[in-house]
Amino acid sequence: MSQMERVFSIDRLLRRRTPPAKEELLRRLEVSPATLKRDLEFMRDRLHAPIVWDRERRGYRYAKPDEGQPEFELPGLWFSPEEIHALLLMRGIVRQLQPGFLADSLKPFERRLEELAAEGCSDGERIVCELRLRGP
Repeated sequence: MSQMERVFSIDRLLRRRTPPAKEELLRRLEVSPATLKRDLEFMRDRLHAPIVWDRERRGYRYAKPDEGQPEFELPGLWFSPEEIHALLLMRGIVRQLQPGFLADSLKPFERRLEELAAEGCSDGERIVCELRLRGP
């Protein structure tokens, strides 16, 4: 598991109702205490995650935001299902207008978009992004 995969796992665990204890984090992430410490420090220092130890509940959690401040979220690109469909449609348009344009550079992004789109589909539903452009 990469560090970013562990960061997302830690984030998910910290958002639960019951804060995870150090032992639970170590067990679920299957890492050493040193690796867990590095990951928590990375989240605090680089991602500005307000991770605190809750003495009463004996686990880690996110500190409550100050009044008027938004709740902490991991940085990243977050797409709604509609945005994913729009990006797939734009990919099709670019392919028709300039075949090969940025093709190699966009392959990993396209694969991930297709995975996300497939995850968002209900059973049996397929996404079809076909568009034919015609001149005047």
